[in-house]
Amino acid sequence: RNGRLLLVLIFAAGFVGGQSTVLTFLPIYLDEDLGASSVTIGLYLSLAQVGGIVSQPLIGFASDRLGRKLILVPSLAILGLSFIGLSIAPMGWMFGLVVLVMGAFLFPLMSILLASAMDLVEVGAQATTVSLVFGAAVVVSAFAPALAGVLADSAGTEAAFMFGAVLVLSVSLLS
Repeated sequence: RNGRLLLVLIFAAGFVGGQSTVLTFLPIYLDEDLGASSVTIGLYLSLAQVGGIVSQPLIGFASDRLGRKLILVPSLAILGLSFIGLSIAPMGWMFGLVVLVMGAFLFPLMSILLASAMDLVEVGAQATTVSLVFGAAVVVSAFAPALAGVLADSAGTEAAFMFGAVLVLSVSLLS
């Protein structure tokens, strides 16, 4: 019955669909396409986590002060562009920078989406709302990597990143 909450559910679904796709295919891409060692793959994945650790409180604070939409829209856009950047950045410091930026937006955004949902519901409906947000996200994330796998098999691993980018950028444009 709450149209604005329905939009947040759609945003969460698109975001997590893109997130699960990229996090599934990033190690595969690094290994199979770029020939990275296990240590290098681990370092890149750790770099994404570092970006999220640093940015999460900053983005949360900005969201509380400036408003959810003002933070969500550009953050989703930057995240979608970083997914595209994964397929074009050469391995090395440039790829590391793209992964760092990706992580800086990848990990805090679910918190902002949950806060957005909480802003829209009354006291006593928070647990149900969190369940709905995660439920919508799980439905899309359960199928997105498989669809991306079909694309990757036919057009290359970079196609999985483009698929993730389309999901996240679409949500950004809907916001």
